[in-house]
This record gives sequence, structure tokens and C-alpha cells, in this order.
Amino acid sequence: MNPKYFLPALLFLFIGCNKDDNEGIMGKWNLVNVSGSIAGVNIDHPKGEIVWDFGESLIITNNYNGNLDLSFPTGKYDYELKKDMTLYINGNEFGTVTSLTDTSLEVGQPKWSDGVFYKFAR
Repeated sequence: MNPKYFLPALLFLFIGCNKDDNEGIMGKWNLVNVSGSIAGVNIDHPKGEIVWDFGESLIITNNYNGNLDLSFPTGKYDYELKKDMTLYINGNEFGTVTSLTDTSLEVGQPKWSDGVFYKFAR
């Protein structure tokens, strides 16, 4: 390969491989439904009641007053979305992103947590 093309090609490869895995999840998401678990819950939340804002940290605003709250309390959390689409919150496996579009996000928890599923909307 011609040396004058090698460095730009290497640079392009390096930049292309460093795409942020969290890019698609970034921004505010409204928790609109929580379902599953051994109790068989199915809770709909109006937009704005529980908001997860993915940025450098995960900021959760939780205004739910019900009896069974399966989200996190209001606060700031560390998170990581791995290449296999597993979401970790504060270093603990939370679940796997099973669907992600511009307007919807679904996260399913592993069987050891009795399979709770979270649906979010923009």
C-alpha cells in the first residue's frame, strides 16, 4: 500500500471503530410500561412520570406514587451499554436492550430477576 494512503486509512479505521455504543440510547426516555415478574405486574406510566435521561450519567426523575415501583428512585447513576446490548447501572447488570428505535426502547431483564420488562418512549 502506498504510504500516503496508509495513514489516512488507518485513521479512518480507528475513528470508525470507536463509535460510542451508547449513541442510540442517549437522551430522555419516558418509562411508559413495566410488566412481568413473578407477580405478573403490568403498570402503565404516563409520559413524564418516570424519566430516564442518558448522558454522561443516567439521571432518573421518578414522580411515581404507586405501591409497586419497579424503577429506580430519583437520582444520578453510572451506566454502561455493552456491545452485546447489556445495560449495566451502577456496575450491576440491569437487562438487555431488546429493541431500540428513534422513538422506543425496550429492556428485558434476565430470568434470575423474574423477567421484568421495561418499555420507554421519547
